[in-house]
Amino acid sequence: MNNKEGDYKKINLLIVSIACATGAVFAYSSGPAPVPSTQTASLSQNFGRPRAPIINLPSESEHKLSITSGITRFQESEDIAPSAPAPQDTQIKKDTSEANPPILPPAPEEKKNDPPISQPSEKTIAPPVFFGEIGLVRGIAEDKSIYEKKNNKRWPLASITKVMTVMVAMREMDHNLILEVKDSDLVLSNTGQSKRTIFAGDKYSVLELCIMALLPSSNEAADVLAAGIGRDKFVAEMNRLALEWGMKDSHFEEPTGLSVLNQSTASDVFILARRFLENKQLAEVSSAGKYVVFNKATGKSENISSIHPFAGTEYFLGGKTGFTNASQGNLLSIFSVSGKSYAIIVLGCQDREAETSALLSWLRNSFLR
Repeated sequence: MNNKEGDYKKINLLIVSIACATGAVFAYSSGPAPVPSTQTASLSQNFGRPRAPIINLPSESEHKLSITSGITRFQESEDIAPSAPAPQDTQIKKDTSEANPPILPPAPEEKKNDPPISQPSEKTIAPPVFFGEIGLVRGIAEDKSIYEKKNNKRWPLASITKVMTVMVAMREMDHNLILEVKDSDLVLSNTGQSKRTIFAGDKYSVLELCIMALLPSSNEAADVLAAGIGRDKFVAEMNRLALEWGMKDSHFEEPTGLSVLNQSTASDVFILARRFLENKQLAEVSSAGKYVVFNKATGKSENISSIHPFAGTEYFLGGKTGFTNASQGNLLSIFSVSGKSYAIIVLGCQDREAETSALLSWLRNSFLR
């Protein structure tokens, strides 16, 4: 063996020694070496000894991809991993919605002094929409309003005037006095639009004429009653009695109600209604809505009926209708509700019956259940 071959062998031995030393360090620091690659096996066959594995480092582009992929995988695992902590505001929101129930406003405290349900209370349903010009619901005994709309506004009374007419007649004349109908006594009756019910020559008692003025709203009967003591004196007594009773915003020009100058307020009509109920005989006839009169001139009995829409119905205690072109529909009605009397007064209505019915239903359902 020449010197050059000897140098090659020394170099090869040195390389093998260095490789073995390096493999030992790698095995110590990284654990068992992976299965040798083809290149490592070739070296082992050449030199008859195991060689350290050759580690293939990734290229620069592969290294960047590995880092990017790692970040992506981390971000995905943060969203789906159950153990990944949620941001602080999200965690608080989750605790509030799942762990703690929502905080509700406290229930209103029950008032110990609330009035019983059978008495009018402020905590009731709203009244119905009222389309009339003037409306009033007031207790007869308590003199306390439950509903008011322009109740102090003056308005043409129309035939509600006749309530005052019969009150004056019953006070000023004998109830059994017979009065004869004369055409000269019919001052405004001949100009009215109501159906004529009595004629010249007919004879009726004062009580019968009062009932005829109330139920069918006879204008002739009212005129005849006024003529019984003199028309001017009669009308003067109507106004005097109104002031005596406290009807300070009322004025009567004549006894039928055909004049637009016969005016009052709902509050004053309520006073009149209370006085009317004091006359038990007239109130009972008005409530029943039917009566039989006897014409002394003809010797015949006549059945008369009320034109009040609630006459003859249960719990109706009396009342009066009224209508002129100036007043439109007026209606005075008195009802018994839960053992108490209430006046419902509507003035200036297109449908006086419907307005009264709505207020009556509201009174029964909301205040006196």
